Amino acid sequence: MSDHRSIKTIYRFFKTSWGIYIHMTGKIVSRANYNSEDSIRITDGLWLALPGKGFLKEDRKYIQFALSNISDAVILASPYKSDTLIKFEAVDFNLFDYQSEGLVPATYQWISEALKIETPEVKCWYNKHLKKYEFDFLIQ
Repeated sequence: MSDHRSIKTIYRFFKTSWGIYIHMTGKIVSRANYNSEDSIRITDGLWLALPGKGFLKEDRKYIQFALSNISDAVILASPYKSDTLIKFEAVDFNLFDYQSEGLVPATYQWISEALKIETPEVKCWYNKHLKKYEFDFLIQ
């Protein structure tokens, strides 16, 4: 895998007239070749860099949660092993087709496609009373 190849994926989940749509673009790079002061430590050997200053802390925690759950598999599959940085260049969504929790399965899908590994399946359903999607994970 080259430091110059961007991987793009689109996560879609629709159970009603509206759904979740998240487009993620990023690279897997060696942290040693990146300005590490902008990176977030996930675990020993795995770091994360997100686009721009405007990325919401609320949203960031979902990506961090997803990566921490699969960090061992990511490090094992990465060509950079314990020097791996996931560098997202863009995380785009339509506010009308978005829910922050969707970043967990979107991140899993991106990693699965980038490294050709299996990632956890996230169960999701629409709660008509709350008028939102619910997921089978909890973040503290």
